[in-house]
Amino acid sequence: MLADQIIADSELMSGMRAGHARLASDIRKAHRFDLSEPFAAAADEIMRSTPTSIVKAFPLARLPHRLCWLETAYAARSAFVNGQNLGEIYRTDISRIGVLLEAQDDSGLHWHCHLGWSFRTGQCSLSHYGMDVNLRDDAPPPPFPTVTGDIYMDGRRNRADADALAAIANRVTPFISPYHKEFLASLPNTPAMMKQFEAMAFGDWSGEQEYWITAISLLNSRNVARVEPGPDMAKLSKARRKQGKPELLDYSVCKIAPRILARVGSRTGGDGGNVRAHFVRGHFKVRSSGIHWWSPHVRGDASAGFVSKRYEVA
Repeated sequence: MLADQIIADSELMSGMRAGHARLASDIRKAHRFDLSEPFAAAADEIMRSTPTSIVKAFPLARLPHRLCWLETAYAARSAFVNGQNLGEIYRTDISRIGVLLEAQDDSGLHWHCHLGWSFRTGQCSLSHYGMDVNLRDDAPPPPFPTVTGDIYMDGRRNRADADALAAIANRVTPFISPYHKEFLASLPNTPAMMKQFEAMAFGDWSGEQEYWITAISLLNSRNVARVEPGPDMAKLSKARRKQGKPELLDYSVCKIAPRILARVGSRTGGDGGNVRAHFVRGHFKVRSSGIHWWSPHVRGDASAGFVSKRYEVA
């Protein structure tokens, strides 16, 4: 897992100093989730195609625990791989990406989010900025000028989707990561340096807040998500202890409910052939019983792999 890589990364240890030890301790204490490829691709699909449904899901998009770690394969998120609607700053050399989420109150709707990732080379990185995400109805206004949907009107989005993206942006406030404070304190505190770090944070977080809000909403979607125990690490960890290596962390796996995957091919007029599975666009509906994703289904052959389709929102 990426969580294991971050904890063991020697460059992060030397660069972040005491901050890395605190980060490693928090990841170990967190409830850890691995988003399966279909699950991650579904969150990617919803984020791009129906931002209005993300806003509808705010009231019930709660963290399942006070401290959580979520991660997934970067390749499962085609919006990020292709840079679709995310501006010009995106990466294609990332292997896995994850977030450490810490609840700031008992509601589970106000949390701090720290972003980390690994490259295909095996090296890891952590954004110098975290994000304060407050989805409560009584959330205070952002400490910066309120964003309007006008900045998202690029000829491809309708007004409702643009306003929804603005509503999300107004619930998120960046802050300097406490895990990097010691490292940043050792650098020259000049306006040019801070602008450089702010620019880096903008690139790190482009589209990420929308994605992880969506992933948590999907995790709470009663008719879509299923959480199962991950593999038993006991034997592997015992062998690693004998070798003087740290034990591997256990985790849960977030999957798409079998009753939805069972529909594979049911809407294609056959068994799906060799067409790779893909999610057909759905949207969240909020009911008193919880969050539900309306008309979610998969087309194609899941055994042939999974692909996330690309939608242009008019």
